[in-house]
Amino acid sequence: MKPYPYLAVVSPEAPAGTFVYQLQAHDGDEGKSGEVEYFLSDGGDGCFAVDKKTGQVVTTGLVLQREREYLLSVVALDGMGSRSAPAMLSVVAGARAPQFTNTSYAISIPENTPEGQPFLVVFAISFQKQQISYSLLINPSSLFSIQQETGEISLTRTLDYENDQRRYLLMVRASEEPGSLSTATEVQVLITDENDCVPEFLQSIYSVDGVPETVTTATSLLQVLATDCDSGLNAELTYYTLSPDFSISPHGTVFPARRLDYERPNHLYEFVVMAVDSGDEPHSGTATVRVRMANVNDEAPEFSQPVYRTFVSEDAGPNTLVATVLAKDPDGDGIIYSITAGNEEENFVIDSQKGLIRLRSTPLPKLQGLEYVLNVTATDDNASGGPHPLSSTARVIVGVDDVNNNKPIFEECQQYREQASVLENQPTGTFVLQVHAVDADEGANGKVKYGLMHRDSAMPAFRIHPDTGVIVTARRFDRERQREYSITVTATDWAEEPLIGICQLTIQILDQNDNSPKFENLRYEYFLREDTL
Repeated sequence: MKPYPYLAVVSPEAPAGTFVYQLQAHDGDEGKSGEVEYFLSDGGDGCFAVDKKTGQVVTTGLVLQREREYLLSVVALDGMGSRSAPAMLSVVAGARAPQFTNTSYAISIPENTPEGQPFLVVFAISFQKQQISYSLLINPSSLFSIQQETGEISLTRTLDYENDQRRYLLMVRASEEPGSLSTATEVQVLITDENDCVPEFLQSIYSVDGVPETVTTATSLLQVLATDCDSGLNAELTYYTLSPDFSISPHGTVFPARRLDYERPNHLYEFVVMAVDSGDEPHSGTATVRVRMANVNDEAPEFSQPVYRTFVSEDAGPNTLVATVLAKDPDGDGIIYSITAGNEEENFVIDSQKGLIRLRSTPLPKLQGLEYVLNVTATDDNASGGPHPLSSTARVIVGVDDVNNNKPIFEECQQYREQASVLENQPTGTFVLQVHAVDADEGANGKVKYGLMHRDSAMPAFRIHPDTGVIVTARRFDRERQREYSITVTATDWAEEPLIGICQLTIQILDQNDNSPKFENLRYEYFLREDTL
């Protein structure tokens, strides 16, 4: 039922039927079920009655005792017999002090509420229809003020949740003139925290030195800490970083996010961490973190190129510079060079400090073949510290520029001399012999072509194929006319300034039974004595 509070006054001399108070109850049902009737269930000593249809409370005409308070218990029933909670109506016969609409007040206001800005309005009822005047009976540290006419309460200065008291109890008085009837009520003011503080790190720069580059992602590097002068969620901080190299736990512990590297500018990582509060409109603070790395021998030397190509003349002299290799160690260690493969004949030597590859000084180098493939290894000196030195290998391909310093040689010339023969009367083109010469040079300098040396006026008796060295007859032979022929076979290399090798042969013409026996004379006469025995 309403209106609350259930307070009223009446004149002690009020005649019967004088209006005292209007009660009103509402039922959500429709029809008869929603019809409400009012009943006075207790109190009033018969001096009051309630109209069951309208809810009006009136006097009955019995004598009222001056200044007495009568308490009436009124209930409302709907058409279904449902009963409301009783409304306790207080009626004073005579003058009554002002009454606040609330028995007490409680309000929460945020810190930093501006001074002079009303945050609460208290209201009291004058039963004598007099002007109400409001004042503060209890005003801690004079922090509050109240408008005398309106009951608006405001601050005399702004309050800080972190530095000021957080709970205040005020006593407000409502009084009327004349007669100075008054009443008082409590007002409890709670100050709530606002997110008005920015997180602040204890240090603007955090640093850690000597972090080995082999550190794992599970290793804690350092702890950062920030504070926030707010309270509750506004002071709960979470830490973040945008660095791809590091991670930070919600509580400010910094870890590597991936493998770190000593080989970077100044061997230093520098990044920003943030502390963010949990307020509705969060604030953040930042600090710088510097992580200085310590070197660990974890990287092998790196050659400037994986393969080096160079050339050297086969007749190059001792100490001839062949190539220069260069390697750098990412860890900054010193490097030692060595030839680890391809130098079985030890024609090459390398400066272990400078990477200069030369031909040996003694004995004289002897280069053979088209090229040498050397494996050159660069090994660090492990100065940066590690379980063992690290190394890498590059290939050096040394092409040998051939010098035409070898003439073709008929290695089986003597055997050819013993085998060189052909039957007489054989047709032109008959195979006689195949010769072969070798040249120790390479490339064009080592290829040969064959020929025959002829006397200028002589008719060639034989021919030779320039590529295969096959010798054939150039005509028919008659042993009875000439039994052997001397020829000179040549082998010439293909160099720009060619060299020639020769093999001198005597080709025997083998006899064939192509002649019948002949007497030297057609007639022979001899005289014998008769006594010849």
